[in-house]
Amino acid sequence: MVSSMLGWVPNIRIGTRVYGLAALAAFAVAALGIVYVSGDRAMVREIENQSEYAYLASLTEQLKTGTLQMRRREKDFLLRRDMKYAESYAKEAAKVKSLLDEIATLPVAANLAQEMTSLSGGIDRLNAQFVVVSDLYRKLGLTEEEGLQGTLRAAVHDVEERITAANLDALTVKMLMMRRHEKDFMLRGAEKYIGRIDDRRT
Repeated sequence: MVSSMLGWVPNIRIGTRVYGLAALAAFAVAALGIVYVSGDRAMVREIENQSEYAYLASLTEQLKTGTLQMRRREKDFLLRRDMKYAESYAKEAAKVKSLLDEIATLPVAANLAQEMTSLSGGIDRLNAQFVVVSDLYRKLGLTEEEGLQGTLRAAVHDVEERITAANLDALTVKMLMMRRHEKDFMLRGAEKYIGRIDDRRT
């Protein structure tokens, strides 16, 4: 059967055979070229993806560090009551938001869009709450001379001076007890000390 199928080959002229072989070789070369180019493009895409994943990992690590720095600045502010830490907190929060925005633009992070949106909203809420807390601390007074704390201190000193000038020892004792309850309230925050201050004042 094969011999019958190829029986016509000897009847083809040599020139035609040569041209046929040349065309076949050209087709093979073209096919190999297409395969090579396709494989090369696929390899380039994989290298680009690998590079993007590495960049995503780097941004994620920076994001983790940034949120830890936010927490650190928050604690620094609450412990030291210095507005420079509140300013540092705001800068760290801005960096974290910028990182989230950058991650959201990466094609390899497309499947993380919902998580990025949720995390970004959480950072916004956390930042807004910290602003509320820092403003309240500033209103209360970051030092004993500032804010409501400074006003209270000045009022207490004025009363103490008047009592001392009037030589009223009994009132001095009551005043010292009021100050004790005042300090207890500031340290513990329990409302019972407010009632005790009211009792002493009466």
